[in-house]
Amino acid sequence: EATEHLIKLGHRRIGLITTPDSHDVGRQRRTGYEQALRAHGLRVTRSLIRTGGLPKERGGYNAAVELLALRPRPTAILAVNNVRTIGMLQAVKEAGLRVPDDISLIGFDDSPWLSLLTPPMTTVGQPVYEIGAEATRLLIRRVTGELDSPPSTVVLPPTLFVRESTAPPRSV
Repeated sequence: EATEHLIKLGHRRIGLITTPDSHDVGRQRRTGYEQALRAHGLRVTRSLIRTGGLPKERGGYNAAVELLALRPRPTAILAVNNVRTIGMLQAVKEAGLRVPDDISLIGFDDSPWLSLLTPPMTTVGQPVYEIGAEATRLLIRRVTGELDSPPSTVVLPPTLFVRESTAPPRSV
């Protein structure tokens, strides 16, 4: 949804700050980013995908600095989790860029503080209550013997909260 939103706004150079491939969730989010680009006939540009390593905030910062140094620079960046979002915000601020005038940003996890930023951050929110409820249901079924199949993956859809950190790129 996040990549789709940016594409609909007119962005074509969208940076992604992700986690190492050993993290399943980050790998899934990168796959979604790549699928959205391809679905709109856009090329997946490896230089626009940066891994924010450890420590997490510093990794997000370093990845954002690398993206902002590219020429042409991305018109939007999305980070796959909150801690990498913190680093991304720091790098954008230090570069003297205005959000969303100079660059659009999207964070992940929809922590309450992200809506308090100036401008409020567009985020992808996870259904945390539903995730907890589903995990509890599965655990109870397993403990009571009602569920004896191998572990499975349950995917619950996220929600995009569009706020003020995204806008069409200047060139559009």
